[in-house]
Amino acid sequence: MGQGIYHYFGYDFDFETRTRLIAQAGFDSTMLWWGDEDFIPLSKDQQVACIREAGLAIENVHAPYDQIAGLWAEDLTRLMEARKSYCRYLQECAEHKIPMMVIHGLPQEPVENDKNGLESFRILLEQANALQVILAVENTIEDNRFERLLQEGIPHGLKWCYDSSHDWVYSQKPIRLLETYAHALTCLHLSDNDGKGDRHWLPGQGKVEFNRISQVLREHEFCGQWSLEVFPQGLDEPAEVFLNRAKKCLDWVMKGAQDGAQL
Repeated sequence: MGQGIYHYFGYDFDFETRTRLIAQAGFDSTMLWWGDEDFIPLSKDQQVACIREAGLAIENVHAPYDQIAGLWAEDLTRLMEARKSYCRYLQECAEHKIPMMVIHGLPQEPVENDKNGLESFRILLEQANALQVILAVENTIEDNRFERLLQEGIPHGLKWCYDSSHDWVYSQKPIRLLETYAHALTCLHLSDNDGKGDRHWLPGQGKVEFNRISQVLREHEFCGQWSLEVFPQGLDEPAEVFLNRAKKCLDWVMKGAQDGAQL
């Protein structure tokens, strides 16, 4: 079992510096944002090369969520544009030999059409399977449509990404999804919060019960990367110090999170 962290961890360094610091902190892998925005001056080719040259693996990429609502839309133009965009991201993963793409299962806004949404994910999963790229849907808001995605997709190879912060903010009964669908879990976004917002704190700083999460993962013999999606609460400590604390917190979670977090 390796350890990873999302590439943007709250410090506005250039891409190369963040990559180097992640590697120096002892992480094995990282996760990338896979949008088309220009806030990163490097091309996707250059980002991938930079990470691999630093000795890090790319665990997965996170697909943009600005078109997720389009996957569920009634409007045919919007629906087809969204499907085309996410199929392209999957194709890019295959071209760059990136093994997995994470995508939000549901938008924050109300869903327009159950049938269109479920069909969209069927199409994306078919594309992913053909390209031999893992498609993992991430839990966001609590909604029975997400479980329908899992129930209908898992038999055909759909996986999912467990986000602990989302679980504690949006779920009426945290851990239930994890316990129910742990057999299809393929990646983690681990972070803490105060139960009110998606804070992305280090584990042990908030209300998320990492001892319970760790127990479920170990009981189901989760063998993927244990990965953080965290930001500092302030920028008053050097990035190297924050990353070292993050690594210790992840060690603590992986050991069962029984005693006080090693902050």
